[in-house]
Amino acid sequence: MKNICLSVLIVLLLLSCKKQEAEQFLNHISAGQKSGPGILYSDIPDIQITFYTDPNGIYKSSAIDLNRDGINDFNIIYQASASPGHYTNYQGITPLVVGSAIATPGTGNLADTIAGSAIIDDHLNWSFKECIIYYYASPSTEEGLWKNAKNKYIGVKTTDGVNVVFGWIRIETNGYTFTLYDYAGTIGF
Repeated sequence: MKNICLSVLIVLLLLSCKKQEAEQFLNHISAGQKSGPGILYSDIPDIQITFYTDPNGIYKSSAIDLNRDGINDFNIIYQASASPGHYTNYQGITPLVVGSAIATPGTGNLADTIAGSAIIDDHLNWSFKECIIYYYASPSTEEGLWKNAKNKYIGVKTTDGVNVVFGWIRIETNGYTFTLYDYAGTIGF
Protein backbone atom coordinates (compact mmCIF):
# COMPACT_ATOMS: atom_id res chain seq x y z
CA MET A 1 0.00 0.00 0.00
CA LYS A 2 2.88 2.38 0.82
CA ASN A 3 4.43 1.68 -2.60
CA ILE A 4 1.17 2.61 -4.37
CA CYS A 5 0.80 5.85 -2.39
CA LEU A 6 4.44 6.73 -3.06
CA SER A 7 4.02 6.02 -6.78
CA VAL A 8 0.90 8.19 -6.98
CA LEU A 9 2.72 11.00 -5.14
CA ILE A 10 5.66 10.84 -7.59
CA VAL A 11 3.31 10.96 -10.60
CA LEU A 12 1.48 13.98 -9.14
CA LEU A 13 4.78 15.76 -8.54
CA LEU A 14 5.89 15.11 -12.13
CA LEU A 15 2.58 16.40 -13.50
CA SER A 16 2.88 19.48 -11.29
CA CYS A 17 6.35 20.19 -12.72
CA LYS A 18 5.01 19.87 -16.28
CA LYS A 19 2.26 22.36 -15.45
CA GLN A 20 4.78 24.89 -14.13
CA GLU A 21 6.89 24.51 -17.28
CA ALA A 22 3.84 25.28 -19.42
CA GLU A 23 3.55 28.70 -17.79
CA GLN A 24 7.07 29.91 -18.64
CA PHE A 25 7.60 32.65 -21.24
CA LEU A 26 10.77 33.52 -23.09
CA ASN A 27 12.18 36.99 -22.46
CA HIS A 28 13.61 37.29 -26.00
CA ILE A 29 13.57 35.90 -29.52
CA SER A 30 16.26 35.86 -32.21
CA ALA A 31 15.34 37.61 -35.45
CA GLY A 32 14.45 34.87 -37.91
CA GLN A 33 14.02 32.17 -35.24
CA LYS A 34 11.32 29.79 -36.48
CA SER A 35 11.38 26.93 -33.99
CA GLY A 36 12.22 25.92 -30.47
CA PRO A 37 10.41 25.79 -27.14
CA GLY A 38 8.12 28.79 -26.74
CA ILE A 39 8.31 29.94 -30.40
CA LEU A 40 5.16 30.31 -32.52
CA TYR A 41 6.08 30.67 -36.23
CA SER A 42 3.61 31.83 -38.89
CA ASP A 43 4.53 31.05 -42.47
CA ILE A 44 1.99 33.07 -44.41
CA PRO A 45 1.62 33.23 -48.18
CA ASP A 46 4.00 35.95 -49.38
CA ILE A 47 2.22 39.27 -49.77
CA GLN A 48 3.86 41.36 -52.48
CA ILE A 49 2.72 44.86 -53.36
CA THR A 50 4.27 46.79 -56.22
CA PHE A 51 3.97 50.53 -56.56
CA TYR A 52 2.36 51.67 -59.78
CA THR A 53 1.25 55.01 -61.12
CA ASP A 54 -2.51 54.60 -60.78
CA PRO A 55 -3.94 58.11 -60.34
CA ASN A 56 -6.50 56.67 -57.91
CA GLY A 57 -3.69 55.40 -55.68
CA ILE A 58 -3.57 52.18 -53.69
CA TYR A 59 -3.99 51.29 -50.04
CA LYS A 60 -3.29 47.83 -48.67
CA SER A 61 -2.86 46.57 -45.16
CA SER A 62 -2.01 43.29 -43.47
CA ALA A 63 -2.98 42.55 -39.89
CA ILE A 64 -0.55 40.52 -37.75
CA ASP A 65 -1.81 38.45 -34.80
CA LEU A 66 1.62 37.68 -33.33
CA ASN A 67 0.52 35.18 -30.68
CA ARG A 68 -2.64 33.90 -32.46
CA ASP A 69 -4.94 34.90 -29.63
CA GLY A 70 -7.58 36.20 -32.06
CA ILE A 71 -6.60 39.86 -31.50
CA ASN A 72 -4.59 41.62 -34.20
CA ASP A 73 -1.48 43.17 -32.66
CA PHE A 74 -0.02 45.10 -35.62
CA ASN A 75 -1.13 46.47 -38.96
CA ILE A 76 1.34 46.83 -41.82
CA ILE A 77 0.30 49.57 -44.23
CA TYR A 78 1.30 50.19 -47.84
CA GLN A 79 -0.12 53.14 -49.69
CA ALA A 80 0.85 54.99 -52.82
CA SER A 81 -0.57 57.72 -55.01
CA ALA A 82 0.50 59.43 -58.18
CA SER A 83 -0.26 62.45 -60.28
CA PRO A 84 1.62 63.87 -63.26
CA GLY A 85 5.15 64.65 -62.09
CA HIS A 86 4.58 63.59 -58.46
CA TYR A 87 4.08 60.39 -56.49
CA THR A 88 4.24 59.19 -52.91
CA ASN A 89 4.96 55.78 -51.47
CA TYR A 90 4.39 55.03 -47.76
CA GLN A 91 5.02 51.81 -45.85
CA GLY A 92 4.37 51.76 -42.12
CA ILE A 93 3.55 49.58 -39.13
CA THR A 94 1.01 50.43 -36.45
CA PRO A 95 0.58 48.80 -33.03
CA LEU A 96 -3.11 47.97 -32.56
CA VAL A 97 -3.33 47.02 -28.87
CA VAL A 98 -2.12 48.70 -25.69
CA GLY A 99 1.37 47.49 -24.88
CA SER A 100 2.36 46.71 -28.47
CA ALA A 101 5.52 48.35 -29.77
CA ILE A 102 7.97 48.46 -32.66
CA ALA A 103 11.76 48.45 -32.32
CA THR A 104 13.43 51.71 -33.40
CA PRO A 105 17.10 52.68 -33.69
CA GLY A 106 16.57 55.41 -31.08
CA THR A 107 14.03 58.10 -30.51
CA GLY A 108 11.58 58.79 -33.29
CA ASN A 109 9.24 56.79 -35.43
CA LEU A 110 11.44 54.82 -37.85
CA ALA A 111 11.14 51.02 -37.76
CA ASP A 112 14.59 49.55 -37.29
CA THR A 113 16.16 47.04 -39.69
CA ILE A 114 17.23 44.12 -37.54
CA ALA A 115 19.71 41.58 -38.88
CA GLY A 116 19.03 37.84 -38.72
CA SER A 117 19.88 36.17 -35.39
CA ALA A 118 19.96 39.52 -33.52
CA ILE A 119 18.30 39.33 -30.10
CA ILE A 120 14.92 41.06 -29.75
CA ASP A 121 14.20 41.85 -26.10
CA ASP A 122 13.49 44.71 -23.70
CA HIS A 123 16.99 46.19 -24.25
CA LEU A 124 15.94 47.61 -27.64
CA ASN A 125 14.41 51.06 -28.11
CA TRP A 126 10.63 50.74 -28.43
CA SER A 127 7.96 52.99 -29.91
CA PHE A 128 4.30 52.56 -29.05
CA LYS A 129 3.22 54.66 -32.07
CA GLU A 130 2.99 54.09 -35.79
CA CYS A 131 6.46 53.77 -37.32
CA ILE A 132 7.67 54.46 -40.85
CA ILE A 133 9.13 51.51 -42.69
CA TYR A 134 9.85 53.57 -45.81
CA TYR A 135 8.45 56.82 -47.22
CA TYR A 136 9.23 58.54 -50.49
CA ALA A 137 7.62 61.57 -52.09
CA SER A 138 8.95 62.82 -55.39
CA PRO A 139 10.97 64.67 -56.22
CA SER A 140 13.26 64.18 -53.20
CA THR A 141 11.66 63.55 -49.80
CA GLU A 142 12.74 60.24 -48.27
CA GLU A 143 12.48 58.72 -44.78
CA GLY A 144 13.03 55.30 -43.29
CA LEU A 145 15.72 52.67 -43.00
CA TRP A 146 14.16 50.11 -45.32
CA LYS A 147 15.12 51.36 -48.81
CA ASN A 148 16.48 48.26 -50.61
CA ALA A 149 16.46 46.23 -47.37
CA LYS A 150 16.68 42.47 -47.83
CA ASN A 151 16.70 39.69 -45.23
CA LYS A 152 15.90 42.11 -42.40
CA TYR A 153 13.35 41.98 -39.61
CA ILE A 154 11.11 44.39 -37.73
CA GLY A 155 11.33 43.73 -34.00
CA VAL A 156 7.96 43.83 -32.26
CA LYS A 157 6.52 43.17 -28.85
CA THR A 158 3.01 42.94 -27.47
CA THR A 159 1.31 41.57 -24.37
CA ASP A 160 -1.21 38.84 -23.72
CA GLY A 161 -2.45 40.80 -20.71
CA VAL A 162 0.06 39.18 -18.36
CA ASN A 163 3.23 38.32 -20.27
CA VAL A 164 5.34 40.23 -22.80
CA VAL A 165 5.45 38.53 -26.19
CA PHE A 166 8.53 39.34 -28.32
CA GLY A 167 8.56 38.76 -32.05
CA TRP A 168 9.78 39.61 -35.51
CA ILE A 169 8.21 40.33 -38.89
CA ARG A 170 10.27 39.66 -42.04
CA ILE A 171 9.82 42.01 -44.95
CA GLU A 172 11.83 43.21 -47.94
CA THR A 173 11.48 46.43 -49.87
CA ASN A 174 13.28 48.04 -52.76
CA GLY A 175 11.32 51.26 -52.61
CA TYR A 176 8.86 50.16 -55.29
CA THR A 177 8.06 46.61 -54.21
CA PHE A 178 7.14 45.62 -50.67
CA THR A 179 7.03 41.92 -49.63
CA LEU A 180 5.77 40.51 -46.32
CA TYR A 181 7.06 36.95 -45.81
CA ASP A 182 6.48 35.60 -42.31
CA TYR A 183 6.61 36.34 -38.59
CA ALA A 184 7.12 34.65 -35.23
CA GLY A 185 6.65 35.36 -31.55
CA THR A 186 7.26 33.92 -28.12
CA ILE A 187 4.49 32.01 -26.37
CA GLY A 188 4.22 30.05 -23.14
CA PHE A 189 5.83 26.62 -23.04
